[in-house]
Amino acid sequence: MNNDFSQKLLFDAGIASGMKVLDIGCCRGEFTFMVSKIVGDTGLVVGYDRSQEYIDQAKLEATEKCVKNVRFVVGELLNLVDIEDDFDAIVCRRVLMYLPDRVAILRHLKHYLKPGGLFVLNESGASMVSHTADPMPLHDQVYDWVWKVIESRNADVYMGYRLESVMKQAGIIVDHVCAQPDILGYGGQPLHQIARAMFPKMEEIGIVTAEEFDIETLEERLKEERKDFTYISQMQFGVWGHI
Repeated sequence: MNNDFSQKLLFDAGIASGMKVLDIGCCRGEFTFMVSKIVGDTGLVVGYDRSQEYIDQAKLEATEKCVKNVRFVVGELLNLVDIEDDFDAIVCRRVLMYLPDRVAILRHLKHYLKPGGLFVLNESGASMVSHTADPMPLHDQVYDWVWKVIESRNADVYMGYRLESVMKQAGIIVDHVCAQPDILGYGGQPLHQIARAMFPKMEEIGIVTAEEFDIETLEERLKEERKDFTYISQMQFGVWGHI
């Protein structure tokens, strides 16, 4: 995901110095550390994830980088443990798309906010418009492979488009909705790196063969196809609201 959009979303939503923030589904802590820089030494960010492996990696990074204003906790989202009920804000990035019970989870999370507390949600969505004005079949093919892997994990690839509705169903007052296309090559992880990381799963579920993928030449083939054109890889969505 494009970190520039995510960071601007946090600032625009009102995340500020001194806040106590809960990051739900924090994975290895990338978003947690981004928030920690905003809340500063007088604030605190608690990263929460169901994966012990991810939490251990996040803790290790915090130790190695001497980040003092973060804490990481492992547990299930509908049964939070070691979590207080006095947070100024709850943030969540690219997590709801993997949760079938997303409305129930947001309703549950409201209990951990102070009165008037803030929700800030950041999700992506597969673009429903043309990615480019010119034919770029290789890019279209690789992104099709990527989205099929994500869908194979029972993810909602259009979650970003549904954020406002999900928040309202959870009883959260929506204050603002924003969106921005991710333009390939300007922020975010390069497509060939994403595809390379996902290739084992692509091959496992029969999306593409090693011969079709041709991992050694993929980067150069993508660069050659895109050298004179702009390509929209996905949409990013941000929504914030309060209880």
